[in-house]
Amino acid sequence: MTRLFLFTALLFCSPLLLFSQSIDLSKLELVRKDLDELVKPDDPGLAVGIISNGEIIFEEYRGMANLENQITVTEKSRFNIASVSKQFTALCILDLALKGKLSIDDDFRKYVPELYPEIKDTIRISHLLTHTSGIRDYCDLLAVKFKPWWRQVGFDNQDVLDLLEEQDELNFSPGSKYYYSNSNYTILTEIVSRVADKDFSDYSKDLFVQLGMKNTFFSTSYMMVMPNKAVPYADWGDGVWKVYPMLTNLHGDGFLYTTLKDQLKFEQAIQNSPTENGYLSLSQKPIPEAPIDTYGYGLELEDRLSRKAVHHSGSTGAYHAQTVRYLDNDLTIVIMSNNGTFWSGYLADDIANYLLPKHEEKKVVTKIIEDKSNPVELSVLAGDYESPGGTYVKIFEEDSKLFWKKDNNNPIEMERTTGNAFRWVVNPDVQLKFVIDDVGDYFEVHQYDEDPFNYMKKESFDPTGNDLLEFAGKYYSPELDVSIEITVSNEGELLCKHSEDEDSFTMQIIQRDALLLFNYRIRVDRDNYGTIKNLRVSNNRAQRIRFEKDWESASKERRTIRDRGVMVTNTQALVSQPGDIILTFIDENGNEKSFSRFGGDSYDKASMVQPTMDGGYIIVGSTSSFGAGNYDVWLIKTDAKGKMEWSETYGGELNEYGDSVIPTPEGYRIHGKKQVENMSEYEAWEFSVDLNGEMKE
Repeated sequence: MTRLFLFTALLFCSPLLLFSQSIDLSKLELVRKDLDELVKPDDPGLAVGIISNGEIIFEEYRGMANLENQITVTEKSRFNIASVSKQFTALCILDLALKGKLSIDDDFRKYVPELYPEIKDTIRISHLLTHTSGIRDYCDLLAVKFKPWWRQVGFDNQDVLDLLEEQDELNFSPGSKYYYSNSNYTILTEIVSRVADKDFSDYSKDLFVQLGMKNTFFSTSYMMVMPNKAVPYADWGDGVWKVYPMLTNLHGDGFLYTTLKDQLKFEQAIQNSPTENGYLSLSQKPIPEAPIDTYGYGLELEDRLSRKAVHHSGSTGAYHAQTVRYLDNDLTIVIMSNNGTFWSGYLADDIANYLLPKHEEKKVVTKIIEDKSNPVELSVLAGDYESPGGTYVKIFEEDSKLFWKKDNNNPIEMERTTGNAFRWVVNPDVQLKFVIDDVGDYFEVHQYDEDPFNYMKKESFDPTGNDLLEFAGKYYSPELDVSIEITVSNEGELLCKHSEDEDSFTMQIIQRDALLLFNYRIRVDRDNYGTIKNLRVSNNRAQRIRFEKDWESASKERRTIRDRGVMVTNTQALVSQPGDIILTFIDENGNEKSFSRFGGDSYDKASMVQPTMDGGYIIVGSTSSFGAGNYDVWLIKTDAKGKMEWSETYGGELNEYGDSVIPTPEGYRIHGKKQVENMSEYEAWEFSVDLNGEMKE
């Protein structure tokens, strides 16, 4: 093809086509009625267009484009169609490919070599187009930085590329999974610019002109004056319309401003394009040799309403849009809105159900599992379960009912069907079959006709104070240049403070190596000795972001109260010389000012020092000089100058060791371990004492 857009010269002078007999045109009145009910004349508006067999059969507008100046939505109104614009970014790539300027099988780093130089796997342009690259979504990366994209005034594509340039890892190996990521399409805009030697916005504008879409363009500046712009509005729950600010200069993954007229021209071109190997026809099909066939050139290729369809949705702030093409019915529905109180996808489905012939939806139902095993008590099934992908689900009993809970989502009630098989009450197609065997308890998840997968039951985990303190310290992300600090509260909770926020937030401990902060999932990397090496933070489309442990800060939390200028150490114990505990006071340069020594005739050692609420210190450790025999837990209370106020030992004839102490308003909570009767094993030991060291029951 020498001219990619040659067919457009003939397109609009083709003879009129007959309306498809499958479209019930009498139902258009129902569509009008729905629009009238959905958007009142003084509300922010919407534009709806419908094309059948290449002809516009419906084009109507409702509501206001600008509330302040009382400007109604018209055919000239420009809407931001958000991610529906991805198909046009993909068209630019397809254009360059057909011209021989690039191949979608190329590794994209052929054109943008500064990104991911250490990743050895090939990351093809087709991976970017189909969201199978594994590249993390920049929106979710910024959320982990506590700097959401919509707060970054003037944030642009180059800022996204700079952020991605700092990334060392991917969500997954390229081509192995599908994970929608806006970053893919930002990179595609850069590829277009470099290959065409022309700004992406200019290159795409040429495409729109050739398609007759003269009022369509990617916005590259939030400050530009845009004639006929539909301003986005949202009702934040108080019944008052407010402008939803758009302050970034992002484009390519979204931020395409267009009119309904222009979109309908494009849809006519799609419907009337050559069916075999036409430029626009190719853009509606799966990408050859791509890892998946359910997403192609910026378009979802999965069925909709049990009908063959090509479609995409878009949402940015209060803007939202929908384009749905029902291929077997030659029907296209286009919706654009600046009203943030409803979702255009639901409206698009309602319109399709009105117009398309009735048919029996191909609803895939999961066959009810027949489990012949003897039913067990619900309490036996309760516990924490982990999927092969590392997702945790808590199964718990409440009021004689069984519930499923994932992360901070609302619990889902389940009902028993047969044996130890259950199904969700809200969606009976999700079924669980619990299996109790010698290998380990687990449950199988069955849904529709998919292969079942297992969640293995984990041992119950009740964290001790030492477990909590294991997490304490600072963690730094070199990919995001932010840090988090984890501390232990007086109440024994894990608190997390982000370097970009003044507040601390309570973390949930799901398992020994799994934490939850809001909906941020946090997993633990350990070294060969079982010591925490990294935290891996996941947030929707940005997975396993590495936060490296700062061992200096960890030491500070566990061993030294540097802001108070005090540290605890132990003398070296020799056969001829027992070991003692040294409490050292230091100046701001780390030089010793004074010290206090504690010990007896045998071996004594400290594990931790903590400041107390009266300005003094509490030291926990172990002693063989005092107590009931062998090693006992030793607690030492000093004043602000290190003078002992009291000390107490705790234990029996076997060995007991104190690992950590947490001051509380009522006293102190001690965590350690004690030897069991066979003397070859130890078990965790926790107890509390009052402010004078007397053990509580």
